[in-house]
Amino acid sequence: MLCLNKGKLSTRTLVELILLSAFLLIVVILFISVKTQFSPEFLKQYACWANNAMKATSSVFRYFLPEECPMQEKMDVTLEELASMIRSVWWMYGRGKWDLAWRGGVDGLYVHYIFYPKEDIKISDLVVYLKTHSNGEIVDVTDPESDWNYLQAGSVGTTLCIDKKTIGNELKKGERYFIIFYDSRGMVFDSKEDRVAISKNINFGQGFIQRIIRIFDDGCKEIIFYQK
Repeated sequence: MLCLNKGKLSTRTLVELILLSAFLLIVVILFISVKTQFSPEFLKQYACWANNAMKATSSVFRYFLPEECPMQEKMDVTLEELASMIRSVWWMYGRGKWDLAWRGGVDGLYVHYIFYPKEDIKISDLVVYLKTHSNGEIVDVTDPESDWNYLQAGSVGTTLCIDKKTIGNELKKGERYFIIFYDSRGMVFDSKEDRVAISKNINFGQGFIQRIIRIFDDGCKEIIFYQK
């Protein structure tokens, strides 16, 4: 790497300062946008996306930006809202294309949403909805922009993970669940890709032993699609 004379900035430092300036500009834009047509929910999502984008762009940002986006709590979540939340998490954390490696090569698990279903939500109904809708609009299951295909585009295997130990065939009305983003960072023998997980356990997949177990069993339910 090219470095300038002593007392001057290296090329890498200059690039990182430019990136920092870009990040600060984004923060200012978001602050100004509070009084515009953008909803508070959109601004929160965009701020999270920008935070993660900067960390994925340069390691220097990982030392002073928040490690995680603030957790959000949602009450009375409908099937439609849940699908939107799943898609949003996948987008905010880079759609399987970013490495957020805060601690070197250690896989990351980020709890983004705590939510309580308004009514019982069958896992089969959730899968059908994701495959036949795109941002709330009805689409064909072959549409690349369906919520399901949007998730699958950035990952090998099934992107959506339903914790098979804590969740049966449905999400129960009024019970607490978590939406967790799993950032795979290429651990040895770990072929799992980035995923979005739903679990009743906030610590789902965390801890050294759990990471070793995940090599052989990722803890996710087998998802079968029955088209209605």
